[in-house]
Amino acid sequence: MIKHLTVIISLLFFAPSVSFPGGEQFPNGFHNGGIGPCEGCHSKTQKVPESGSAITAAKDTLSSDAGRGMLNGQDPGSTCLICHTAPKGQKQPSGYFVATCNEDLAAGLSPGQMTPGGDFGWLRKSYHWATLDAGKIKDGESPGERHGHNIVASQFSYNPDSSNVTAPGGVFPSGKLTCTSCHDPHGGYRMLSDGSFSTNSAIPAIASGSYKSSPLPDTAHAIGSYRLLAGKGYSPSISDSSVVFTSDPPTAVAPDKYNRAESKHRDTRVAYGSDMSEWCQNCHKPHKHPTGNAAKITPSKSKEYNSYIASGDISGLRSSSYSSLVPFEVGTKDYMELKRLAGNGGEGGDMSGPLAGENIICLTCHRAHAGGWDSITRWNTKADLIVYDGKFPGIDSGAPTYIAQGRTSAETRKAYYDRPADSFAVFQRGLCSKCHAKD
Repeated sequence: MIKHLTVIISLLFFAPSVSFPGGEQFPNGFHNGGIGPCEGCHSKTQKVPESGSAITAAKDTLSSDAGRGMLNGQDPGSTCLICHTAPKGQKQPSGYFVATCNEDLAAGLSPGQMTPGGDFGWLRKSYHWATLDAGKIKDGESPGERHGHNIVASQFSYNPDSSNVTAPGGVFPSGKLTCTSCHDPHGGYRMLSDGSFSTNSAIPAIASGSYKSSPLPDTAHAIGSYRLLAGKGYSPSISDSSVVFTSDPPTAVAPDKYNRAESKHRDTRVAYGSDMSEWCQNCHKPHKHPTGNAAKITPSKSKEYNSYIASGDISGLRSSSYSSLVPFEVGTKDYMELKRLAGNGGEGGDMSGPLAGENIICLTCHRAHAGGWDSITRWNTKADLIVYDGKFPGIDSGAPTYIAQGRTSAETRKAYYDRPADSFAVFQRGLCSKCHAKD
């Protein structure tokens, strides 16, 4: 008992309050490397607190089931979304919100949060269309549940994947997938000064390890893992899953302001260092496309990436060729180097493209949470063109039905994080061409 109490006290005392620009991090040190105040997620009375949450409208509908771990929400995912769902009317990207409020997702309206991982609101956006093919009308569809990880958060009406019983390529049960399936809410995994990870509470985490402004770990102090991701040995008991992680969290650094629209040539760069795909393989088997520390970008692919600007335009320079729609991993655990690379159009960073020998990763093509396209891809891989006649395809833009795919042009633009259409070619093909234009 004393040992457990010591762990809690050390975590609470070594999560100091730090101010960050844009309000992107939780206030008062919560989640910034440590466990945070227990009452932030747990309640002795089985009720949502009257204050301190971004959303409290559903507090009177909570179950009194003690089996949910004394959580403030109906289940782990709901507890996370109490704070991580944007309040009603908050349609612009802001801070640590990873889901748009349900009431702001009426027909024709798009999820508004633009974190690198995406907005879970896209899970609610299903599209249907019909097109004429060889004289026959064929139906097309893009179901919402194909747009992301189908987290279970009953209080916010997020339900399990209805077609995949387990994680694609793996055995993690879809009915148990929630936020804490990937993120350790207690911040037990922390990065040491040598780049390794530990759950040893005797080495206190002094801050979050996710940001450009995060401090460096030293011999006496650690920092939290990237985005509180769990590592080796993790098996979320409240999710009742038999899966045990075999890989530690990836090394990565995000800019302090990361939830933002990406205007022309002002992408948000998360500096991915190493082990991202290896971490994804805690639940998923490797994709057909090579990814990970061993999936090296060849000299020829590096040259293609860096010269490619848009369909028909290969006049680019490496110094400005980075695209957040096709990110990559630089293959290092050097935290200082990653802090140098991370940034956005107004916050410095290095927007250079890859060197030969750097890594292709799962996130090169996919978002981590949810997005506008099937299989959580960063661009529409199910259409021939992602820009048609200089405009984003939509049922209102004159694009053929099989390219518009039931969406409005505004929804399509939002899925590309509000880039203007002229960021691409007039008839822009898919972004596989960023690495495979000559293929």
